[in-house]
Amino acid sequence: MLDLANAHIKATIFESAWQWHNMHPGGYLSSIISELHKQITVPRYTLICYHIKNGVRILRILIVEDNEALLESMHLMLCEEYETQCATDGEEGLFLALQNIYDAILLDVMLPGIDGFEILRRIRSERITTPVLFITAKDGLEDRVTGLEIGGDDYIVKPFQVPELKARIRALLRRSGNLTMDHMIRYKGIELFGKEQEIKVEGTPERLTIKQYELLEYLIQNNGKILTKEQIYDRVWGFDSDTTITIVEVYIHQIRKKLEKYGYYKDIQNIRGIGYMLKEVRE
Repeated sequence: MLDLANAHIKATIFESAWQWHNMHPGGYLSSIISELHKQITVPRYTLICYHIKNGVRILRILIVEDNEALLESMHLMLCEEYETQCATDGEEGLFLALQNIYDAILLDVMLPGIDGFEILRRIRSERITTPVLFITAKDGLEDRVTGLEIGGDDYIVKPFQVPELKARIRALLRRSGNLTMDHMIRYKGIELFGKEQEIKVEGTPERLTIKQYELLEYLIQNNGKILTKEQIYDRVWGFDSDTTITIVEVYIHQIRKKLEKYGYYKDIQNIRGIGYMLKEVRE
């Protein structure tokens, strides 16, 4: 038996291999692929898909669904365009959602442990504004209204067609400003321009690397909130990065140096033993 307990499976690569196995049954390589397929079916949430294009982080989606066949289908249909991570129960879904590292969440209502409505209530109580698309077999008006009233952004009823799901996700990401990334965000005199990944401080252009930009953007998007080093690391470098979490401290130091002459370096506050928070320092 192959030990895959700690392996990161690249879903797109595996899917191609599985298609090859179906076309060429038999043989040693085919038996290995078949063994891989058996061992990654449970638990499904270990299936994570990663994409980096031209050094830029691709949008990340969390899928929380207890129907493993449907979960696998959604995972495979989305992982060509997005980074995806999956959970099969409410507790795992809540834990991942609270990390606040996703651009969108696809959330089933009826889940074992904690239902989708309660997951949403809890993440909104933590001021996490990640857009949420409810996916459920329930099509009653009351459920749709409940989902939207407690902070959901959209609703799709299964069974659904792939084009509709993808269209709703793109609409969700456009409304949140994440899809085109051409929006400008500001913190005091710091302006970030998403499409060009440019930064101006007090009107003066500054040069940042891609990772420096993404880290500063994440801090600004969450200004006033404490971000753990783990959250920052997972958001900016990704789950399968070859670097270690100490890279966060290095990049925080670099950004502070960039902002030092403008006086904003003090606003990136070190929360001892936890992480960092972007917040104005009042003398």
